[in-house]
Amino acid sequence: MIPLLKQIRYADIFPKQKFVLTKNISQKDLENFALFLADNSKDVRAKNVLAQGTYPNYLLLASIISEILGNTLPGPGYVSLGFMFETKSNNLMNAGENITTEVVVAEKFGGKFLKLHSKSFGGKNEFLLYGEILVMAPDYLL
Repeated sequence: MIPLLKQIRYADIFPKQKFVLTKNISQKDLENFALFLADNSKDVRAKNVLAQGTYPNYLLLASIISEILGNTLPGPGYVSLGFMFETKSNNLMNAGENITTEVVVAEKFGGKFLKLHSKSFGGKNEFLLYGEILVMAPDYLL
């Protein structure tokens, strides 16, 4: 049986609350991600990059951020309304690399909205990605 993910009530989330995930990127992670993109991407450039066997870090990092948002902070049930990501690195992901991603509650407003900030760093503490995400709590978690 698959355990249910914990749902966090809006009232129990507070500014500066954070969750940090460090993940070792395996060759299998890269291959699965490439297969998913090849099957689902309508972006020809993404398919061309994958055909060359390279893995842009911002694509994989966005999936790690989604994993945190959907599973932990704020967790299941919250709806993503928009996001903005900025990267200053064009490095490619390599198997065996450790990636650390942090999601922090920046602001609560309007009785059901959260602004979240995310940062991702590579193995040598290299800045990889910054993001800002806006999410909304469903009525049953208010």
